[in-house]
Amino acid sequence: AVGGTADASTVVSTALNGKVIGWDTGASQTPTTTVTNFGGLGAGAGFKIATRATAAGRYSLGSFFGVVIEWQGAGNGQFRRGGPGLNQAFLASYGSNQTAGIGAAAFANVNLATFNGGDDGNAAFSGASKYLLFNFQASGSTYYGWIEILATTTGVTGGISGYSATLGRWAYDTSGTAITAGQIITSAVPGGAGLAALAFGAAGLRGRRRSRN
Repeated sequence: AVGGTADASTVVSTALNGKVIGWDTGASQTPTTTVTNFGGLGAGAGFKIATRATAAGRYSLGSFFGVVIEWQGAGNGQFRRGGPGLNQAFLASYGSNQTAGIGAAAFANVNLATFNGGDDGNAAFSGASKYLLFNFQASGSTYYGWIEILATTTGVTGGISGYSATLGRWAYDTSGTAITAGQIITSAVPGGAGLAALAFGAAGLRGRRRSRN
């Protein structure tokens, strides 16, 4: 579900809020979820973000565990990334700018682990949100956005991966502004004070008209 109003320049969605991506495919988790067609930005703007586990969830030599958030479809989308791991995600804190991270790629690994079960990537966290920063192209312009990560888990028990990521909202800005992590921009509209000033001005105008009559 995409939310927003006519006067808002940032499109925000809660479609992923609370979605757990991981190895346990029971009622509480899913191995994959897809957001399709951000749209509304002209030709070539349609794309999807597919979040998926990278393997069957069981340890094997040379494999790695984690959750991959992957760009697919039109738009040449890229995620900011950083760290020593293969396309390791840069989990930005609130307010981080779009230049954070050491590079960009069409997919990002969240909670990457090496084949020996050691953690070679993002540490598990809960509490404060983290954000994946992305950009994409549509109709010759570049647009910027973020995906909220609410929490992650890590570790391997009995050869079974315990890696997961709990997703939150996602957003992108329709003006081409390089918004920061978690930022939502809305156009200026009259608030309470502004409406009061308009009412005061209208009352004054009516008074002047009456005095002239």
